[in-house]
Amino acid sequence: VNRKLLLVNAVLVSVYLVFGTLYYLLAAGDSYAEHPVFASLYVVFVGVHAVLVFLAVLFEWWGYGAGKVGPLLFANLLFVVAGIELALLLLGPAVMLVALVLNLIAARPPKIKTV
Repeated sequence: VNRKLLLVNAVLVSVYLVFGTLYYLLAAGDSYAEHPVFASLYVVFVGVHAVLVFLAVLFEWWGYGAGKVGPLLFANLLFVVAGIELALLLLGPAVMLVALVLNLIAARPPKIKTV
C-alpha cells in the first residue's frame, strides 16, 4: 500500500465530500425553486450520493490507518456505486434530449417528388 498516495487521495475525497455536497445542495436551492418536485428528487439523489461518499471516505481513512487493503476495496466499490447513482441524475435530461431529437426528425415534412 502506497501510504503517501493513499493519504493524498483520502484528503481529496474528504474535501470533495464537504465542498461537493455543499455545492450540490446550494445549487439545488437556487436553481430549482420553481420546481419543487424536481428539487426534492435532486436532494434525494444528492443525499444518497453524499451518504455513499461519506461511507467510502470512512473506509478509505480506515484502510489508510490500518494499512489494510480490504477497507480500500470496499471504499472503491462505494465510490463506483456513488458515481453511478449520481450519473442517474443526468439520465432524465439525456432521455429528454433524445426524445427532442427524435421528435424533430419525425416532424420533418416528407419530401414531395415533383414530376
